Amino acid sequence: MQGESQAQCYQRVVAQVADRYRSRLTGRAHEEATRPIDAHIALQRKLQALGFLPAAVVPDGVYGEATRRAILRWQEQAGQSSRDGFLGDDDARVLMPDLAVAPAPSEASPSPPERAAPRQAEAGTVGGDGPVASIPRQSGTASAAGPQPSPPSPDSTASQQEAASPQTEDHETAGGLFSLLSVPFWLLGAVIHMCGAVLAGVWHVLIFILLLPVRLVRLIWSFITWLFSWKGLLLLIVGLIVNGLRSAEKKDDSAQSSEFPSRQ
Repeated sequence: MQGESQAQCYQRVVAQVADRYRSRLTGRAHEEATRPIDAHIALQRKLQALGFLPAAVVPDGVYGEATRRAILRWQEQAGQSSRDGFLGDDDARVLMPDLAVAPAPSEASPSPPERAAPRQAEAGTVGGDGPVASIPRQSGTASAAGPQPSPPSPDSTASQQEAASPQTEDHETAGGLFSLLSVPFWLLGAVIHMCGAVLAGVWHVLIFILLLPVRLVRLIWSFITWLFSWKGLLLLIVGLIVNGLRSAEKKDDSAQSSEFPSRQ
């Protein structure tokens, strides 16, 4: 709704869901669901003191699997007529005679959905003592064992909205300022990346030019080493022999040609 904070929206929707589930309950389940959260905590502590509820379970007003088992055991040992795992008003008076079991004011006169405070969901919600036990349910649903705080006053709601609006404006201003400051940093990162790429290319070219004389010297040295190796010497000797044979053949040919005219 317009002018409603996120917390108020959550409280309103949860209250609507809880009221919708409560409207399906009847009898003992409804009596348990409309009991204040403090009464539920006191009843859990009483069950714990009697030894029905384990000491490791923290009384939090949410009836989970361990609490339902404790209620069933107490109902069996106390000889209660109803043994369904629900703590109706009669069971609550027997368990704690000094406990006020009247329904909460908000349940006696339901408040509008937008003014209702958050309540606990049905008693099967996972609480401090685990998930819901498989117990008989009345009208097909479980009872709710949750808190029922008084609805907030209009003055307090208006003051909360006025206090939340400057915080929202400050948050939006800070977000816009952060977006503006992020642009120069992004541009600086892009420039640094481009300069790094250019410098890397120039560095590779310089390294190639500087290493070129070294590579040329290595090539010459490799040729000299190969020349003076046994393969090179063998090739040189074979070349000299071949060259000598050719020169001898040429001398014989020239001698024969010089003797031919003198004989004539």
